[in-house]
Amino acid sequence: MKITLAAFLCLGQVAVLQSCREKVQIPVVNTFNTSGISTTKAISGGTVIDDGGDEIIVRGVCWDIHRMPTTASNKTIDGAGGGSFTSLISGLADNTTYYVRAYAENQEGTGYGDEVSFTTHEVSLANLSTNIVYFISSSTAVISGTILDNGGGSISSYGVCWNTDPLPTESDNKTSGKLLTGNFISNIGGLTANTMYYVRAYAVSNAGTSYGNELSFITLERDGPVFKSELTYETVEDIDGNEYKTTQLGTQVWFAENLKTTRYRDGKPIPRVTATDDWSSLTSEAYCWYDNDVSGYVKSNYGALYNWYAANNSMLCPEGWHLPTNTEWTELINFNGGASVAGIRLKENGTTHWSSGIEEATNESGFTALPGGSRSYGNDWDYGLGEWSEMGYYGYWWSLGSDSHSSYSAVVMSSLSGSVSVILKPHNTTGFSVRCLKD
Repeated sequence: MKITLAAFLCLGQVAVLQSCREKVQIPVVNTFNTSGISTTKAISGGTVIDDGGDEIIVRGVCWDIHRMPTTASNKTIDGAGGGSFTSLISGLADNTTYYVRAYAENQEGTGYGDEVSFTTHEVSLANLSTNIVYFISSSTAVISGTILDNGGGSISSYGVCWNTDPLPTESDNKTSGKLLTGNFISNIGGLTANTMYYVRAYAVSNAGTSYGNELSFITLERDGPVFKSELTYETVEDIDGNEYKTTQLGTQVWFAENLKTTRYRDGKPIPRVTATDDWSSLTSEAYCWYDNDVSGYVKSNYGALYNWYAANNSMLCPEGWHLPTNTEWTELINFNGGASVAGIRLKENGTTHWSSGIEEATNESGFTALPGGSRSYGNDWDYGLGEWSEMGYYGYWWSLGSDSHSSYSAVVMSSLSGSVSVILKPHNTTGFSVRCLKD
């Protein structure tokens, strides 16, 4: 048989292509040891040591509960090309052994790294705390709790359970909600007057049901206000030597009096501005006493009025205390029943300081909010430049808006209402009271 020159050349080209193709190999890969292992996740990865003479199309890790996993098993896709890569393995079962191999693929095929194994952590019971029982009446109570740790599992329900026998369980009376971790408040009702109850926080996860510490309380014989003044207050001093009562409300500790310091805690004096014209044109820190009456308003615990420049100074409150944020005020308000009624429980009872109004204050909280009034900057208010107003009728307290020193607002309580409201970004020269919150 005769072979033409053209045929010979063609056969030669095929031989060359065949030779080139035979030089391409599957990639060579190594597998990283796993790290960051949890109940449902782990971190692995690998390095493409040799691409086999061709471009790496895709790379990642594959895993299974069986030995020698392949890309037909579970896998990650972590880009293309050579070099090292990190892979997040997720969707795992707890307390389970998995086998992992890195892989890399080129046009010739898929290369695998050495196999490594790991065992996910076991889900444990959630860790809870039953914190406090408050607002006890003849038939109701409020209990706060905290899910300290979900044990690595998923919380399907939580709340408090209670009974007249010790160590109540969720098969007894209970509240129910859904939460991963954090604080919660449960309202319980249908209680019998003058009766001892036992209560525990509980949480149900895929590890089972866990319980917090047990608390007990006795419902009232009849409904009526329970004044915090019957309980013991702690105290703290400012740099001027003024002593303030403090009260714990849930997880927060608040001043139970308005601030009246004339110096920052580093000793720097806060300018006192008395003249009305000077006050209204301020662009710097200042404080004043209502009607410039220092003796009357210090002794009666109304405290001083500070403009925003002074309130915004992080040195205003004593060491370990700070100006509260909107979020922290909201926590206080919610702890006392919500914005529509919290003022009843937060305001001082009686008419020594508050003028008589449509709502009778109880001061169940011990917060003892007082109507210190305000000092106007003379624009949005119906009063002249730098004048005082609303003593006995309104209390205003500075608040950090959106947890930021660049924005601010004021919390307001009135003698005419049991509600608590917020003024968004009042003028920074307005004079308001200050309450400090423990860090």
